[in-house]
Amino acid sequence: MLIPLEVLNTIINDVEDKKDILKCRLVSSEFLSITTPHAFRVWNINGDDEQSNSAMTNLINVPELLAHVRMIVYKHNDADDEGMITMAASSLSHLGKFPNLKTMHFYFPTTYQDGWDEDEMSINRRTQISIFESIAKNPPPKSLRELEIHSLIALTNPALRLPGLADFLKPLTKLFIKTNSDPSDEETAFDIVPFQEFWDTDIACLCKPLASLTSLTLDSDRHCIALASTWDQVTYPNLTFLHLKRIIFSQFLFHDQIPGVVNFISRHGPTLVTLKLSSCVLDVEDELPRANAMKWSDIWAQFEQTLTHLNTFIFLPMPGLLVGRASRTGKRTFTGYVYHVIEGGWVSLFLNPPQDADIDRRAFEHLQDVIRARQDI
Repeated sequence: MLIPLEVLNTIINDVEDKKDILKCRLVSSEFLSITTPHAFRVWNINGDDEQSNSAMTNLINVPELLAHVRMIVYKHNDADDEGMITMAASSLSHLGKFPNLKTMHFYFPTTYQDGWDEDEMSINRRTQISIFESIAKNPPPKSLRELEIHSLIALTNPALRLPGLADFLKPLTKLFIKTNSDPSDEETAFDIVPFQEFWDTDIACLCKPLASLTSLTLDSDRHCIALASTWDQVTYPNLTFLHLKRIIFSQFLFHDQIPGVVNFISRHGPTLVTLKLSSCVLDVEDELPRANAMKWSDIWAQFEQTLTHLNTFIFLPMPGLLVGRASRTGKRTFTGYVYHVIEGGWVSLFLNPPQDADIDRRAFEHLQDVIRARQDI
């Protein structure tokens, strides 16, 4: 009994194990033509596995298979072999040959041990630099639209500043970046020059050429200052979704009256539909803030005026909320504010909170009312 083509396609779509799909290609010429697009739609690369990199090299030489690849998922475990750096970079040097590649995900190791000098650079960091250098120095895939980078090491990466990487990023409509700082360091690490330079220069270079961008997620694994003065001229004319995580809204680093990140968000008022701020905090400079220091209620009042197309605004946790695990350090009240101490980095504990949490919550609720009212019009 012959199986209708649409039914067969539905069945193949539900097969999760790629090995099973590849076996289906051997059943008959009809199965071969039906299953091949499914088998090669997502191509997985294990960057520190010789066989996986060799498979990528072999795939490059079969154009009819390259046309089926829509997504590449690159994973790299802790590298322990210098030869793997060259192999990993080589496997990603032919991305321009994929005519229909839409999505790329990079998953790098979640830990590393590194110094700040080039002589102290870890193999994991050298691997990341080598990979992005290889991508920048070779023709880009013209059809690429979505890019996710997980565990991008939060230290200076000269490859992110190469002009060729801008060509690779230019067609993107969606960008997700999750950074990775050395977990062996203290929370003060982001106050040191190399970490700040990474956000001010490398991430800024990575994000600047994205005129077609509609969705941007910047997920820092530690609280850090970002989207500051180097982003003053950065605007995405089509941005509809923005998610920032663990970003410090600093109104004093560059002696600005308004945090640079607030201006960055407000510039996208004509297009921004969804805004998510996760574990973001506001720098008030001192444990006893000056009277004119901006508070969250002030920022949300500004958003009422500037984010005229917003229909979803998420801010978590809210000031006054208990956070943390009782089984570890005990729960504490999240104030939403921090100040900087040279000896201790960013401090979120106040003898008296900079502002009553009820004031911030009421301002937040008022903003939500304004958003809902606009939707009802």
